[in-house]
Amino acid sequence: MSKVINVDITPDTWVNVNTLAGISVGTEFRIQNDGVIWVRIQESSTQPTENKEGKILTNLDKYSSSATITSGSETLWARSSIEGRSGSLAVQEATP
Repeated sequence: MSKVINVDITPDTWVNVNTLAGISVGTEFRIQNDGVIWVRIQESSTQPTENKEGKILTNLDKYSSSATITSGSETLWARSSIEGRSGSLAVQEATP
């Protein structure tokens, strides 16, 4: 099992999850919102330009707090769903 890496989502900006977690683009990995604030995620080769794009990861007490980023995917970007608030993701590279 691979190590879990915590990624902080700074307020009001899209952050590159691959870079912050040290996971190469195209590698399969799992993410889970481990904070209170819902987080938007989106796969894209460039930083998204819209604040409301992507899929929402809810907090842990909801059914959609995690996602699997499949092998061959583009860069994963994340952003807090609430302006002025930060978020947090737990990221773990998939093991074969």
